[in-house]
Amino acid sequence: MRTVRRISLAFPVVCVLSVLPVAQLPTMPRVALHALAAKSSAVLEAPGDFRMAGVSWDRSSPAPTNIRMRTSTNGKRWTSWTKLGITDTVTGAHTTEPVWVGHARFAEIRYDGHHAKNVKIDVIDPGANPTAPLTSAEAAPGMPSIITRAQWGADESIRKKPPHYAEPLQMVFIHHTATSNSYASSDSAAIVRSIYVYHVKTNGWDDIGYNFLVDRYGQIFEGRYGGMTRSVIGAHTLGFNSHSAGISLIGTFNSASPTSAMISSVEKLAAWRMDVAHIFPGGTTPMTSGGNPRYPAGRRVTLHTISGHRDVYDTDCPGQLAYNLLPQLRSVVTGIGDPKIYYPAATPSVVTPNADGINDFPKVSARFSSTVSWTESVVSSGKTWFSSSGSGTSFSNSWNVKDPSGNLAPAGTYSLQISAHNGHGSVSTSVPISVVRFPSTTRNVAERVPSGSKTWQWNLRDANSAGAPDDTFNYGNPQLGDYPVVGDWDGNGSQTIGVVRPDANGHWVWYLRNSNSAGSPSITPFAYGSARSGDFPVAGDWDGNGSWTIGVARPNGGNIEWLLRNANGAGSPDVSFDEGTTDFGYPVTGNFDGSGGATAGYAAVHPANPHWAWNLPTANGTADATPMEYGNIGLGDRPIAGDWDGNGTASAGVTRPDSSGHWTWLLTNPTLLGTTSAPAFSYGNVRTDIPISGDWTGGGATTPGVVRGG
Repeated sequence: MRTVRRISLAFPVVCVLSVLPVAQLPTMPRVALHALAAKSSAVLEAPGDFRMAGVSWDRSSPAPTNIRMRTSTNGKRWTSWTKLGITDTVTGAHTTEPVWVGHARFAEIRYDGHHAKNVKIDVIDPGANPTAPLTSAEAAPGMPSIITRAQWGADESIRKKPPHYAEPLQMVFIHHTATSNSYASSDSAAIVRSIYVYHVKTNGWDDIGYNFLVDRYGQIFEGRYGGMTRSVIGAHTLGFNSHSAGISLIGTFNSASPTSAMISSVEKLAAWRMDVAHIFPGGTTPMTSGGNPRYPAGRRVTLHTISGHRDVYDTDCPGQLAYNLLPQLRSVVTGIGDPKIYYPAATPSVVTPNADGINDFPKVSARFSSTVSWTESVVSSGKTWFSSSGSGTSFSNSWNVKDPSGNLAPAGTYSLQISAHNGHGSVSTSVPISVVRFPSTTRNVAERVPSGSKTWQWNLRDANSAGAPDDTFNYGNPQLGDYPVVGDWDGNGSQTIGVVRPDANGHWVWYLRNSNSAGSPSITPFAYGSARSGDFPVAGDWDGNGSWTIGVARPNGGNIEWLLRNANGAGSPDVSFDEGTTDFGYPVTGNFDGSGGATAGYAAVHPANPHWAWNLPTANGTADATPMEYGNIGLGDRPIAGDWDGNGTASAGVTRPDSSGHWTWLLTNPTLLGTTSAPAFSYGNVRTDIPISGDWTGGGATTPGVVRGG
């Protein structure tokens, strides 16, 4: 059985020794002692041989300095003193880097500093290697042989949390383990096991810190759990663990050079891993610090895509002689595996093609490692929506979210497929593109609200004409995910404001006011609907009693599912039905037949016809037999319904982005279906404002408004 033996030491007193199995690793009993005044330890004997050791102390006390360790197999003949480096950690330094001692039974440390508390030595016996062979066949083209966690004997029961990811990978950091360079190839798996246990049990980390480790014989070891092709967040470079991979050389390279076998394997590993992520090994990338002593949180730093640990932290890692090799490493890695595809992208990857100038079309692009013949295409379910080809070292163009015949692409997931070839070979990759047509509260806020905005400014107008707002006030916080809603919540004839806010469980919480002004909710906030499921909040007088109540339109298997409540409070839907599809459907509500109650409808477009077809049923859950056309998605029209002339019946309207960046309002009335019934007017800004409408005065007519983040 593999065992971990940990010695709890406080100097000059020798403490109780315990032997722990790796598979169990319970919390070690430790003798609580006071701060140490001594600078030299007593000689300490472990109950059995150990092979790795490190020093720890209470994180709440000052760290000891100039920590040195030596070991012995018999207590008589000692190794030379080894200076131990301090582990960098966001929670405060409280451990040294571990050292590989080969075989030892006795340990002694010395250090400076009189205020460190509960100083201990952790010693590890990694046990025998697993019986499985320590070799791994290539699993993918270009992938070097990598010894997996199972093969080097990782005890998965001691991992603390599931892996976390930060896609995409942007760069690689080179490290060294700061352990001995004197070890046999058969020792390497034991060294990795020991580092793993030390990182988890002594440092308190979730898993081994590095993503990969490479020994002096060229053996490559899988590091942190979570998938070798995923951008797993490690614990190797404080402040820069996200979007990076840590490759650690097993050994110390301040005065010794890495072996040629080690460097060759690092080159192959970096080339493969960076090819998977399509990173240019000879380039730079902007990184944002998560916080460390050199770079405070939020600081933007431009780094080589292959950098050393010392580039972002006050450390000698990966050792001067290894660091000196990084320019050569970048050059060699760049040349491995031509042709390569760098930075294939569809920007944005989620498009809302409504012609408002915001995320309408994806720009598609890629770079290549040399001159190639390339082809790009956008495909979905076997249909090619767009394609082009050419030759060169890069391409950049855009897809108009239509097929070659001009038909609109429906909502769904598409694949940008890129292939390239030259005399050296061929390469291909794909990038997902999502086309979204159903309205999204999250996207509306993200696209129009400046970052950091903490208030919604409501700008309400009492007439269907251009002009200044008649009421301006603040209510709601877009930074919390608030989205505006409007309704006659108390049934007094005028419509007032509200917001829905996602809670920690992904539910919509409704905050409704009975006046158009700043203040607290008039109704005790309550939860209804699922922000997490993409529910779009709606409101209407569903039962015709004069008061507006809540509802949601939910994307459900391609259909719009309406879930309506007859009370403003939590509970189950009073009415539920499917009406419309999410491919091209846009939910609208209103009293479309003048009967006094509100119904749920939708506007939709056909792929071959960009005009909005309004389906306005006279009862909830029934289809309208005679849809009317009004508005053009190709011009950016956004459906909005209201009783524009105050005759008691709601009808269609659209807001259209004009050439000056304003919303132009185009409104109809029931007697002029499909025809603009009033002069078009401008109100609100396309880039910053979300259009809303309501009868703000109680006079009977619906008039415009916008909400703006500030």
